[in-house]
Amino acid sequence: MAQTLQKCTISSQITAILTNALDLSTPDDTLSLSRKMDLTGGTGVGKGDQLWHDTRTLTTGANEALDLYGGLTNGLGQTVNFNTIRAVVIVNPSTVNTLIIGGAAANAWGSMFADDSDKLVLRPSASTTSLSFVILAGPDATGYDVAAGTADQLKIEHGGEDSTSTAYQIVLIGEQA
Repeated sequence: MAQTLQKCTISSQITAILTNALDLSTPDDTLSLSRKMDLTGGTGVGKGDQLWHDTRTLTTGANEALDLYGGLTNGLGQTVNFNTIRAVVIVNPSTVNTLIIGGAAANAWGSMFADDSDKLVLRPSASTTSLSFVILAGPDATGYDVAAGTADQLKIEHGGEDSTSTAYQIVLIGEQA
């Protein structure tokens, strides 16, 4: 029996109030912005058929290149061969260390990080309840392409600010080749 992604919802919400205390009043600017992406099982626009997630630990100065095509095993014990990524979520719960995402020297995931100079720095969290994270989502027909053996390495690196290890969480959702 084939595995099937039953459903997936990725959402973000921003609620903010900006005030300005004046002499006789305090006007405010209130923002409430909520967005979501729903995926159903299968392939094509708005679909996905593969899920991989993990908590990974990096020691000071360490890095790893996640092989998006053939180097990961999902929660059902099957090898993942992504050919399209629809969503990436990376959480950095460390309150002292950054995570450097991207910059693989060889076979860099070209849809996001074309070469070793393309990097995203995920700052430390403010606390254990105010976390630093990034969400990348693209439900369109193209998504974020993965090219087996030539553009399939997602590098994650410990920023090295402190000598403590950093355990981060990562979720990848997409289509299996």
